[in-house]
Amino acid sequence: MVVFSRGVKLAAVLIAVLLAMLLAGATPSQAQTTGSVRLHIVKAGFIIGVGGGNGVLTYRGKTF
Repeated sequence: MVVFSRGVKLAAVLIAVLLAMLLAGATPSQAQTTGSVRLHIVKAGFIIGVGGGNGVLTYRGKTF
């Protein structure tokens, strides 16, 4: 009888958790998705390589 009541309690908890997950649902994202990245990479060398570069991130009208 004790094992049966533990099983019923466990099932009730699992059902409550699943129900809470279903009711919460997914909320829409409010992230800004507009931005751009510009990269300039320079690499030269045959035996000994030399490289360099820079990049610019433009996001919400600001340049970083």
